[in-house]
Amino acid sequence: MSFAEYTDWILSEGWLRRNEALPTRARVAAKGQRNMEVLFAAVDARARAQTQTLRDYTHIASTSVDPVIDLVVRLIQEDEQRHHLLLARIAASLQDALDWSHSPEALPSTNVAEAVVDRDLWSMTRLLAEGERRDVRSLRSLAREFDGISDGLHTLLLDMMRLDSEKHSRLLQFITRRLEAAVAMEQRLGNRVAATAPRHIARGTSATGTSGAATLSAGLSSVSPAQVLGDQSAT
Repeated sequence: MSFAEYTDWILSEGWLRRNEALPTRARVAAKGQRNMEVLFAAVDARARAQTQTLRDYTHIASTSVDPVIDLVVRLIQEDEQRHHLLLARIAASLQDALDWSHSPEALPSTNVAEAVVDRDLWSMTRLLAEGERRDVRSLRSLAREFDGISDGLHTLLLDMMRLDSEKHSRLLQFITRRLEAAVAMEQRLGNRVAATAPRHIARGTSATGTSGAATLSAGLSSVSPAQVLGDQSAT
């Protein structure tokens, strides 16, 4: 019996009626497994379909004698190639989750515990995000100035740049949230250290009167992750 067949067996109502003692968590886990399989099938089907789409774009780019069409199609082709690679990595990640394996093609782990708290990176990310938002406004205004020129090609390309800047802004927001989550994790670990420290450290001082783990933990827990990153990036 395959794993998928075993999952279907667990989810079958007849089997559940014969096994009233089945823990709820087993049913939930089985449903989660089935959802993962459905997602994998959908992503895999999308990746397969995109393979043909890439062939079609390649054919147009290689046969067209119009340099404008060639330019536009190659821009689309570059995006489609990147999408195809990302879909393949998403599919590999889902397959790893189903097989309890780890392949080099899979996406990196999103476990916050593995993230590195980098204050300089956080500060730079915020500046870059602000720059991308400014670019969105600037490119939208610039595209209007080119309206009606060169059959709309300049406006089209500027609009594509604006959409890219909007995408970059969203990606940078994700990075910022991840860095702040890493700081929050660091704060929680500091609280645990303070909770398990010896009594003279938990009180906030050591035998020589120096600050202990509890003092550090209290200082960290009294501010937000964004404040921690901002304060330390300014030093």
